[in-house]
Amino acid sequence: MQIRPQTEADYVAAVALINTVFDEGMTVENYAREAERKAGQAFTVLLAEVDGQIVGRAAGGIDPRLPRGEMACQVTVHPSLRRQGIGRALFDALQGFYAEHNPSNLRATVSDEPEVAGWAERRGFRTMHHNLENWLDLTTFDPAAFGAFEVIGTGEAVKAAKGVRLSSFAAEREQTAKAESKLYRLYHDLLNDTPDGGDWATPPEENWLKWALQSPGSWPEGIWLAVTPAGKWVGLTLMQRYTDESRRGHIFMTGVKRAYRGRGLATALKVVAAARAKEAGLVGLTTLNDASNKQILAVNHRLGFQKRAGFYRLIKPWNA
Repeated sequence: MQIRPQTEADYVAAVALINTVFDEGMTVENYAREAERKAGQAFTVLLAEVDGQIVGRAAGGIDPRLPRGEMACQVTVHPSLRRQGIGRALFDALQGFYAEHNPSNLRATVSDEPEVAGWAERRGFRTMHHNLENWLDLTTFDPAAFGAFEVIGTGEAVKAAKGVRLSSFAAEREQTAKAESKLYRLYHDLLNDTPDGGDWATPPEENWLKWALQSPGSWPEGIWLAVTPAGKWVGLTLMQRYTDESRRGHIFMTGVKRAYRGRGLATALKVVAAARAKEAGLVGLTTLNDASNKQILAVNHRLGFQKRAGFYRLIKPWNA
């Protein structure tokens, strides 16, 4: 086994490994774009190679979503080759990089398979949050089965509980001053009111808007808002499309301001997002939720989401 730095020639194999383990729908184009973005930053990728085949990957360094002083750590090994010391070798090889930058903490995300979580715990990581991934099959999903509101036209606006209407961001920004800044503030207000949202650093507005509205998977028509008669935005679901050929989407956030909860708005937001995705020809939606967020998990269950893989988000002091 050889541990070596990643080169551009490795991108295809690295993407295949990531998609085997995480099913992220990563494309080589996106992977290359991300590598280019991180060039010159405090970030490194190491690969484990056996008989000319890439069987493991370790990535570590700055992640703008993390608090200042913390660094990301991800070790990935092909499922068929675990328990052979590949992950340990990759993790050990990263330590020289961390020694150069002396982070306060390392953050990692691992699948919730017992053997993987146990591997991380033996290296000093502790669980911060357990995220559950859920899948909605849009080929069998029927938006008409949820009659709390009426979809109007092509789904650009709906009537919802007690005068609150739902509308796509694409429609709302045509008539809303500084709509992008308003979306940024609403998203992060709602994120910080979730069980695990406060663990993330709030990115600069410009950076977040590039991701939300200009990245390859962004989809303004897939962002839905709950709007009061006075024009106040009180709820949101933000959906993007996978950039591979799987015809899937991912819901990154669904949230409602506390004063407007209990009206079925979270359900309505997810239903109209799913309806829009189905209209656009997508075949399924994924979403991740904290295992302690019982309310949104109940919404998912009512809509027909099925549990798939799960993830643990972990932390450890680097020099402990």
